[in-house]
Amino acid sequence: MFDGAIDGVTPNEILDMRIPTRAGSVMVGTIANYNFESAISNISRENTNITVRVESDIEQDLTPDIIQSQFTSFAESYQYPSGISFEVGGETQENADIIQATGVAFIIALVLIYAILILQFNSFLQPVIIMYSIVM
Repeated sequence: MFDGAIDGVTPNEILDMRIPTRAGSVMVGTIANYNFESAISNISRENTNITVRVESDIEQDLTPDIIQSQFTSFAESYQYPSGISFEVGGETQENADIIQATGVAFIIALVLIYAILILQFNSFLQPVIIMYSIVM
């Protein structure tokens, strides 16, 4: 098991170190702490690009739209190093994709229904009248 020792120095030894200040000597442990967490077990990629996802649990009074708009405005104003970019995702993006796919499916369904009605009635005008009456 990893105890955190690097070059013979453990985190506890660093926390016990004293730093001289104007008010006197202060232990590092009184102003800092540490913990060890698991590292990323895999690297996420989208379109051969390494991706980092930011996820969160939101408080009850907030909605994803509010949080995402604040995060997006911050991310758009941030100066990224070369080779790093920002792209919006999350619930809002998934909802927009679903709405777009539903709209495309609706249009395709209307075209297919119109084609079937043309074949049934052997006319271009009668299916238009039927579809118009359905809308009304």
